[in-house]
Amino acid sequence: MNDSIRRRTSAAGALVLLLAVVVLAACSSNGNASVAGAYLNPKKGAIVLSEDGRFSVAQADNTVVSGTYTLDGSKITFTIGERTAGSGTIEGDKLTDPDGNVFVKTHVPQST
Repeated sequence: MNDSIRRRTSAAGALVLLLAVVVLAACSSNGNASVAGAYLNPKKGAIVLSEDGRFSVAQADNTVVSGTYTLDGSKITFTIGERTAGSGTIEGDKLTDPDGNVFVKTHVPQST
């Protein structure tokens, strides 16, 4: 299997895992409901925001990190432990990082 296919397969596996987290997080109710969900960028990976203020990032290289986030208007700040790990803006269904990379929110259908 060539490296390109292997990387896409690994990234796809990480995205499926994170989407499963989103479905489980959707079952809980807490603040941040309007931004909670999975935001995807095919070249960069996925960012999952939970309603309870936690996040997970699966990068395209299959690295996964997690921490907490806070909102101040449209600005989102990511924290890992006591350290600010990054920031961005959320407008509608788009999360944009400081480098201009756009992650688009995916909508997972709720089961009835």
